[in-house]
Amino acid sequence: MGDLTRPKGDQATQARQRKMDGGKKRVETIPAEWVEEVRRRVERAQRQFETPPSVSSRVSTVLYSSFNATSAPTGQQREQLGIAESDFREAQPVVEALIRELAALEDRIRGVGGPLLPVGGM
Repeated sequence: MGDLTRPKGDQATQARQRKMDGGKKRVETIPAEWVEEVRRRVERAQRQFETPPSVSSRVSTVLYSSFNATSAPTGQQREQLGIAESDFREAQPVVEALIRELAALEDRIRGVGGPLLPVGGM
């Protein structure tokens, strides 16, 4: 995409500017990189509001709303837990594959005598 151009100011201001510039029409040029950066920022902001809740977020919300409750779970709570379960089942094979890859990487590091964190993390 090339540079975008637009007139600068209202008609009266433009007329004064043309008079000062020797009759030339004054145009402000917006570099394409700036336009693209604004577009990226807008898209990023839109994604931040359109991201569905995570499995952890759904479960935490249900647990929090259930504290001190004396009634059975509501329909909405059951629905949220169902969605969380479905999302978890979808992500589970990916997580398990990552765990296997991590174990293989740890074995390779041990094989060359590299240091590792203790089992259980830090």
